[in-house]
Amino acid sequence: MALSLDSVVFGDMFLVSSTTIAIFIFILISIITVARLILLVLTSFFPVRAFNLLLKKSNQIEYMTHHGSFIASVS
Repeated sequence: MALSLDSVVFGDMFLVSSTTIAIFIFILISIITVARLILLVLTSFFPVRAFNLLLKKSNQIEYMTHHGSFIASVS
């Protein structure tokens, strides 16, 4: 009886931890998306050169990863 109780408790802990990880990943992706949108708004209102360079670099890396040439361009 004690063994089955331990396995049930361990199963619940694993379920909670996997759900927590999924929520954490979702929040992380949301924060990154919101930060990119804020950066886009800032560059449209305040065309600071550093912000523009950062945004261009971010879009360039995203483009390269989507087209599979990121590794070749880095090396």
